[in-house]
Amino acid sequence: MHHSAVPEPLPPRLVERLNPPTGTVALAARHLETGRTWRHNERVVTPSASLIKLPILATFWEAAEAGRIDPDERTDVPAGTSVEGTGVLKALVPGLQLTWSDLATLMITVSDNTATNLIIDRLGMETIQAWIDKTGLVDTRIERRMMDRAAMSAGRGNWTSAADMETLLSAVAAGTCVSGEGSHRMRRALEAQQIQDRLPRRLGDGGASRTRPGTSRT
Repeated sequence: MHHSAVPEPLPPRLVERLNPPTGTVALAARHLETGRTWRHNERVVTPSASLIKLPILATFWEAAEAGRIDPDERTDVPAGTSVEGTGVLKALVPGLQLTWSDLATLMITVSDNTATNLIIDRLGMETIQAWIDKTGLVDTRIERRMMDRAAMSAGRGNWTSAADMETLLSAVAAGTCVSGEGSHRMRRALEAQQIQDRLPRRLGDGGASRTRPGTSRT
């Protein structure tokens, strides 16, 4: 079986797609069975958008396994916590009670920004960054909550690279992100993703993907 440590040459058609007239495209992909890799601008640091929710999810399940958070504990979604952007909680009546596990699922399956902010506040931004740092995601930083306009105006953002996302997703696929059980829970959330034209677009019917890419575009 071929295990390549050297990135594969990019096909000409892909080179054209990765070098558009405007903007920057970054690619980091690994074929898990063979180890073949493809790289392009993989260490370019870009705004993470909702990709930051993946290390938040990993931090959440690590905290749950360590007993620092009970995923089955119910918490209020009080008035005034809803934020714009993706998600469903903003459209529901305030006062809804959900488990922390429910919120983590909503954070991924519908990319819910309100659920994400509740989890960020519960875990602490420093805890999330500490998980990112110890995992070796060298280009990834969380500096603000989702849709925090004041933080954006102050120059704070959330950042990552294609290489970091490929590292994280490959670990999830291999069962080494947080733990075997933690990786399984993360895979279940990703397989239930409702936004079908992004991360899950290459997933098969069984939810298993042979190639897990980390990509970003600005």
